[in-house]
Amino acid sequence: METHFIARSARLSFVAGALVCIADNSPVLAYHSFAAEFNDQRPVKLTGKIVNVRSAWRQ
Repeated sequence: METHFIARSARLSFVAGALVCIADNSPVLAYHSFAAEFNDQRPVKLTGKIVNVRSAWRQ
């Protein structure tokens, strides 16, 4: 009988965790998409001088 209680408790914990994750992500769905705000086909022009270059690739 105790294993039934543990399994039920585990299932309830999983469902509660899933609901928290869904509720936590709901404000993200309200924002506009990247494509609605920016045109990814338009070229970007940067001006200024380069003062430092770092490479993430190391041998």
